Amino acid sequence: MGGARVKIVLVFPPLADPTQPYSSLPALTAFLRERTRHTVLQRDANIEFMNHVLTRRGIRAAARRIAGKLDHFGASDVLEGPDSREYSVLTSASLKAPIVSERIEQAIAQLKSRETFRDLRRLESAKRTVAEAIEVLSASWFPFSLRLSELADATPATVQAISQWAGNPAASPFPGFLRERFVPRIERLKPHAVGISITYRSQILAAAALALILKQRLPATAVILGGQIASCWYGQLEAVPDIFQWCDYLIPFEGESALASLLSSLETGRSLDAVPNLVHRRCGRTIKNPVVAEDINALPAPDYRGLPLKLYLSSEPVFLLSTTRGCYWSGCHFCSVSPSTRGRFRRRDPELVINDIRLLQARHAAQCVMFGDDCVPPRTLKELSRLIRAAGIDVSWQCELRFEAALTDGLIQHLAAAGCRNLVFGLESYAPRVLKLMNKGVRHAEIRRILDSCRRHGIAFNLQLFFGFPGETGREARETADFVTGQMHGAATVSAGIFELHRGSPIARNPSLFGISMTEDGQNALAVRLDHRPQSSHAAEMVQLLRREFLARTDHPHVSLSIDAHTLLFAHEAGVAQIAQSYYRPKETGGSAAAPVESDAWGECRLVRRALQVIGMFSRGLNGGERGGIVVYDYELDKAVELSRFALWVLRQFDTAMSVGEIAGKVAAATSDSQDAVVSLESLHGVIAELMRRGLLIRASGGQPPLVSTGGESVAARLGNPC
Repeated sequence: MGGARVKIVLVFPPLADPTQPYSSLPALTAFLRERTRHTVLQRDANIEFMNHVLTRRGIRAAARRIAGKLDHFGASDVLEGPDSREYSVLTSASLKAPIVSERIEQAIAQLKSRETFRDLRRLESAKRTVAEAIEVLSASWFPFSLRLSELADATPATVQAISQWAGNPAASPFPGFLRERFVPRIERLKPHAVGISITYRSQILAAAALALILKQRLPATAVILGGQIASCWYGQLEAVPDIFQWCDYLIPFEGESALASLLSSLETGRSLDAVPNLVHRRCGRTIKNPVVAEDINALPAPDYRGLPLKLYLSSEPVFLLSTTRGCYWSGCHFCSVSPSTRGRFRRRDPELVINDIRLLQARHAAQCVMFGDDCVPPRTLKELSRLIRAAGIDVSWQCELRFEAALTDGLIQHLAAAGCRNLVFGLESYAPRVLKLMNKGVRHAEIRRILDSCRRHGIAFNLQLFFGFPGETGREARETADFVTGQMHGAATVSAGIFELHRGSPIARNPSLFGISMTEDGQNALAVRLDHRPQSSHAAEMVQLLRREFLARTDHPHVSLSIDAHTLLFAHEAGVAQIAQSYYRPKETGGSAAAPVESDAWGECRLVRRALQVIGMFSRGLNGGERGGIVVYDYELDKAVELSRFALWVLRQFDTAMSVGEIAGKVAAATSDSQDAVVSLESLHGVIAELMRRGLLIRASGGQPPLVSTGGESVAARLGNPC
């Protein structure tokens, strides 16, 4: 580049958590701004994408795509297999779309309001709307899904398959958004280099799409891939030279010094041999330069300046900091977290961490911090809590940690006094034999003691676990489930999943030692999650059991507090005690169903339909059968019910509170002869009883808004004479 100062744009691609900024770009930005003279800009394409699609306009466009697909199915033969699944997804989303489109922008605004994080019902309403908006958007792009876990699971594992997908604007919303809205803004910046940080599997497809578009539109710009996923791929890169169709360089492992050195080489034209951690192509060969680790005490605090902090779906930014790199235990057989730092544990001086917090408070008035370590050592926690209190720093924070004997009751009390609001524990299993198989290194008796101590001192906690570890029995899985359900009270949250075999983990390196086998196919060199046999027969059932138990114990099924920014913000704004009082209800005092109205009291009882109900007219039934029908979706119940024309007519009469006697009079007046009236009146009580049994009609307690229709034309106008 002839000695010219290098301008680099760092990009965090979709799809990732939209509640807070991730720390990879700020860490690189801080280092480059402090150590080099290059121009560094950072762009969060993930949050820009989410704000682009989570709008009334975006949801209505998705609803139109869904309607077009449903029209196609209406002209098809009997649906089977994948077609039946798609039809079910489309009908469900089409019924939710009218309500979601009207509520989505208010929900986004609510998630950016402090008041929302003081009221669980308000938070639940906003989070539910966002979740259902993502459901509608996903349905419109079926089989592509915007849900993080589903997108990660569906990621192709070859360069060719990823490239084909990434280049197809009809397959997902990413290529269109990137090509039409994001990349033009990058072009106007005229960068010499673009760095794409791929932290999660759910980002691989969008990252590839972005890289391909950049290579096409900015051929003179160096494209660099890095992040945790690039580190996962490191051992297979010689087998996939085609990956350099996406990029010019890869930087696996830690990127600060490596990226600075690469930019200097690009600036001066010097050899790339001295660039640490670099992977590139030369003379038809894949070259891997020596790997080095950073001195984390020499690194600056992450620099979040330039990120769109007001766009995140939270009332204020929750900033990520690190107190360590690597895991001080590093012994869990299933673990492949942070391959960039595996086996190279380093601890940042707690005094420097305190300075990092002070800097974030000075720059951004930061009130909430997450320590993003794999697990924070008890020694570090002890020193941090002492320093925070000594400095008088007012901050709410959370971190991940292990069940350690060093987590004494006194230490946990000090953590609470220093602003700790939530602790995330890698429980994994409560069965002693399984913990031993996993090499967790946990003393079983410490688990319950530590959780009781957290409750006693007002710290919320989250239990991370999974079922189906090789060798786990159904009885042992149930032991874990029973323990966890017993913890579902107070300010406790649970995150449960199913065992996945990840590349780079000890069990993946020696599967036979754990009684499993896997297909290691060179064609799937980019796979991060590896298929294995045998699969657990009980894992999915246990996850569903915990979900049912949670639903039975909470009045807030759509809040899903766990480890994201929303949990920490709620604990900060409303307090841990508010979570403890409101999140769960005592099982024995759970809400009971409303007493049914006996038929002999109907003459005096006034009924009304629920407030938010959507009508759908489908050429097929909900299960994809040949016969179509009328469907009413009740938003409060989150339930779709197929109705006859007469039943829908009856339901519509209860737009305002009415007695059954009044409805009977309407039926009589609507019929043209006495015989029809007799038949209709005989069936009226049965229809009303069924509507009440399904929850669509309830006792009147006030006026209700009119039914919402999925079409522009009034459904009632198409029904004609109800009898």
